[in-house]
Amino acid sequence: MIDLGTAPSVLPAITLTADEFDLLVDRLGLTELPVVLAAVPGHAGLRTDASLARGDEIHPGLVRRLQTLSRPHWVIAMRVFSGTVTKRLCVAHDDRGSVVAMRNQNGYLLDDIVGDVSAPVLGALDPCPALRLETVNVPTADLVPVFDGAAKRDGTRERLRRLGIPSEPAATISEALARCHAHCQIVGVRYAPGIRERSERNIAVFDTAAGRFVATASHAHDGRKWTTLSSGTDARIRQAIGDLVAELATADAQQAV
Repeated sequence: MIDLGTAPSVLPAITLTADEFDLLVDRLGLTELPVVLAAVPGHAGLRTDASLARGDEIHPGLVRRLQTLSRPHWVIAMRVFSGTVTKRLCVAHDDRGSVVAMRNQNGYLLDDIVGDVSAPVLGALDPCPALRLETVNVPTADLVPVFDGAAKRDGTRERLRRLGIPSEPAATISEALARCHAHCQIVGVRYAPGIRERSERNIAVFDTAAGRFVATASHAHDGRKWTTLSSGTDARIRQAIGDLVAELATADAQQAV
């Protein structure tokens, strides 16, 4: 379990319209937010919900969540693409703990993370059984053009085989890609004064009619980037997120020295 969360919060999860979110950001003087949230300036009025604001006073728990989003040590940014719908999620971490922000067409949801930071990431994925797939490793630069042209399954299978992937997993991957109905991208971003740096690791999840598989990319010791294709079990995705968090936390600790 990747436990970088906070202690239980007295403030429950808060749902905000885009206007309410923008107004709070303006009132708190926050100048930067994670790009994945696609926050656009412009606001109307702030509701008078007692859990959100009392007069001109904003609940301190909500202030902390927004401040963590604005000045994190690192974030995990997730975009889920399903048809014409894009779901956006951000896990942000600082010295006070971790928060999650989810953006959809109706607004934002903000909450503290208690315990496993991979839980909200997994929760943002729609249910999909794992694809039965033998794990394979391929140079990322060679794999990208194959995936870009994956609509033709026969051509994809042959191109995967030419990359050294055995016949059976090549056929499984090509068949799955031809019937892919949703996919998501997960990246890490580290922040420091004057620095916004993407992680070397990144994760992609593919939901297909045949099942879910995951692609994780990272650099080898020789500097070459490799992608691992494997069955998209919850355990595998959780492990990939854990590796991503470990990279971000290590870089953050080194920056602090």
